[in-house]
This record gives sequence, C-alpha cells and structure tokens, in this order.
Amino acid sequence: MRMSSAKTSLANGLASSFRHTCSTSLSFVLLILAASVLYGCASDDTPAAARQCPITVEAQLPIREVGRRFVTTVSINGHPMSMLIDTGTSMSTLTPHAAEMLRLPYDQKRIGIVNGIGGRLEPQHLMIASLIQLGTQNWADVHLVTANVFGPDDLDPDAPSGSIGADLLSRYNVMLDFPNQTMTLYSLCDGPFAPATGVVQTLELEQPSTNSLRALLMIPVRLNGHPVHALIDTGSSRTSATRDAAISSGVDGATLEQERAATIGGAKGVRVNGHVHVFETIQIGSATYPRGPVLVQDASTPGVDMLLGMDFLKSRKVWISYATRTVSLEGRTAPRISVSRDGLPTRKLFTLPAAPSPSATSR
Repeated sequence: MRMSSAKTSLANGLASSFRHTCSTSLSFVLLILAASVLYGCASDDTPAAARQCPITVEAQLPIREVGRRFVTTVSINGHPMSMLIDTGTSMSTLTPHAAEMLRLPYDQKRIGIVNGIGGRLEPQHLMIASLIQLGTQNWADVHLVTANVFGPDDLDPDAPSGSIGADLLSRYNVMLDFPNQTMTLYSLCDGPFAPATGVVQTLELEQPSTNSLRALLMIPVRLNGHPVHALIDTGSSRTSATRDAAISSGVDGATLEQERAATIGGAKGVRVNGHVHVFETIQIGSATYPRGPVLVQDASTPGVDMLLGMDFLKSRKVWISYATRTVSLEGRTAPRISVSRDGLPTRKLFTLPAAPSPSATSR
C-alpha cells in the first residue's frame, strides 16, 4: 500500500491486481527475456481504470547508465539499493546476493517459477519488502522474486542489486529521459501526457496474448514487412528477435546460421547463442528504419517475437502512459550505423527521422 499520499485508491487498486489475485498453490509464473522477468497469475482481474484528472509530478529520480542499461537508487527496508529500471519485467526482483543481505521474510503461500530463455529455475517462495521508497513515494508489503539481472560476465562494481518492474512502474505514468538521465513518476491519470510538439510518435499497446504479458509494453513492429509482437524492454541492452520471427519475415535459416555469432543473457545467468542479421526494414509505428542489425536468438519465448532494447531507446525520451496504454517515443538524428567486429552495432541502432519515412509495405 502507498503511504505518502492521501490519493491512494487508484494506485492501490492497480497494485492489488498484482498482489492479491493469484491462488496460493502456484501464485506466479515468471519468464526471463534476456535478463528480464515476466510476471503473471491465473486471474481475470484487470488493473483499475485510470481517473480523468490533471497529471501531476509525484517524484523525480536521477538515473545512470551501468553496463549499457539504466539504474536508479531506491530504498528497501531503509537500505539504499541500486536497481535496474526494467519495463520488460512484470515483477520487481532482487539478486541472490541482495536477498541474502536484506534477509527479507518469505511469503509461505506464494511460489514463483522463473522460466525463460536458457532454461527454468527451481520454484521459490516470494520475498516481502515491508517498505520500498521511490524518491518521495513509499510502498508497503511489496513482493519480490530472486533473479540475476546481470549475467556472469557483467563485472561492473556498480551492477544493480535487482530490478524495478511493472508491478511498481505501472502505479504511475512514467517518463524516462535517457539523454538527461532522469525518471519522472506522474499520477496515474487519463490526461495529456506526452508533448504534442517535436519528433514524437505515440503507439497504442497491444492486447497481451497471455496473462503474464498483461502489464508489459507490447507494440506491433514489422520486420521486412512481416508483423511481429515486440516488447519495449529497458532491461535488455540489445535489440533482439526470435529465430521463428526472423524466418517468418523471410530470413533463410541456412543463411542465418552462417552469419556472425553473438550471445545474449538467459534465464539461468548463462549465455544464449544467436546470430546478427541485418533486416532490410524495421517498421515501428510510422517510422521505417532500413538496414537494421538485430541479434536473432536461437531460443524462443511464447507471445514475444522481439525485444526493443537500450540500443534503440538510449537516445530517446520515452513517455509510458499505463493509464491509457500508450507509449510515446521521441527520436533524435544520429550517425550512420556501423557494425563492430563482433557483429553488433557500434553506433545508435535506430533513429526517428525528422519526418518519418513512408510505412513499409506489408507482405
């Protein structure tokens, strides 16, 4: 429950849809995409409808780049913790080391299963943080799951102690200003949010194919004109697509095997193999990007064909309206793409042009 404001009914209603709607025998199903966790439960409940009211600033937090992703500092039970900002995670997490240090109590009635790219982890009881503070915003009795948000080769001493997922982010409308390194939390109101000027396009979120995806930012994208379901994932440093999505978009499987190999983090903290393919076109909303290199994973995950990672998002401001289920993206011009020796882009992967190019033709 939120403790810092009298305006709690809407946010608490939304929060309760995550905390109290699952059975006690198997409360959550979690999937990891790259280093992301998807949270869901067998329930027909949906988040509370947003109020029609002016949007006001609730809190503003500085963010900083660590290992090609962005983190912020929050307080968990009075302890400052560096946490990854992860829109691809439906439930907030702690690393095993952080969980051991905090010694949080476990909810004996709720069991989580972590399932995803690279394998499945053993079922675990969920932890309970008595108080999480996001700037001036306080939330009580927040459930967390243990998962590695950085892989074994991420040795940065500033590596985060966990991740802030959609269970906390979706209690607000959120603006992520990556160029200026700030995250602003706004009241969850159905009102004007993203600016009407500048190079900004607004995308409506897709209806999720499964309960585990219902709080995540799924948008339609076209690879070589073929429609795919893409997740806007600030927890992933790289944009990637599944092998099935690549083949459906016209990529020859045998040719893909001959392309430059690369890896991405998986569910068990191990590396998952893939190959870097340059798609002819990648269409996101009204903007079409030619010759986009994307890491094609050898693995696949139901309901998600593609991850739009920080190589796409880093140069942008992103407005996430959980109230209206829309995402607005600001684009910036950038240098031409170049590819490093390991097959990964060395410059910004995608940019919104000053005037979006005509939409790609479906096929």
